[in-house]
Amino acid sequence: MYVLTHCPFPVDILELGEQTLCEGLRGATHNRVGQKRAQKLWEAAQNSIGIKEGAKGARLQLTHLVEELNLIHKQLEETEKMMSQLLKQTGLGDYLTSIPGVGMVTAAAFLAEIGNPDEYESYKQIQKKAGLNLKENSSGKHKGKTTISKRGRPSLRQLMYQIAYVSVAKNAEMKAFYEYLKNRKENPLAGKQALIAVAVKMMKVMLAVCKNRSHYDGSKVGNQNLVVRMQAA
Repeated sequence: MYVLTHCPFPVDILELGEQTLCEGLRGATHNRVGQKRAQKLWEAAQNSIGIKEGAKGARLQLTHLVEELNLIHKQLEETEKMMSQLLKQTGLGDYLTSIPGVGMVTAAAFLAEIGNPDEYESYKQIQKKAGLNLKENSSGKHKGKTTISKRGRPSLRQLMYQIAYVSVAKNAEMKAFYEYLKNRKENPLAGKQALIAVAVKMMKVMLAVCKNRSHYDGSKVGNQNLVVRMQAA
């Protein structure tokens, strides 16, 4: 954003100078980016073959795009702030966010999609609502592959897929479950199939903590043996 705002074109970088560019990058990134990036930009600017015609129009367009991006960031901040307030009002936020891999935004989005968790008798109802329930593609005597139905809310389905993706990285039990599904000897699953299975399991866990008004307990998820095996490996 610093480059796009202060020196978006090669001529701007050359006029600014490598040292000033370096200082600007350090200030904008709290010293995470500096001399190396500035040097690369400086060298690229010196060897640029970009056309110069229409530069004024391109600069105006870029300015508008940066302004639009800043507005979107501001709107996102306002939206997330409201989501946080509404999530707190439900009294369920602390329980959902106690699950590794579930943040404030995803917890609020989950409740927005399913409504009152107490109205569900089983996670399978949510699974069906998301279109993540399994169906067999068969015709007559022919039995085809088993796939998810996709007859449900695509927004909820996408949300659960995102939650599963993050959970595999941040939740030890879900990571172990994911690796087990991919590497088991009988009927191993492909990566995306395993993620869908994790999504369904996360759905079950998220509904459980809401209905029981309890914080996440990894020992109750049922994957402790898998976790121990992974840690030993």
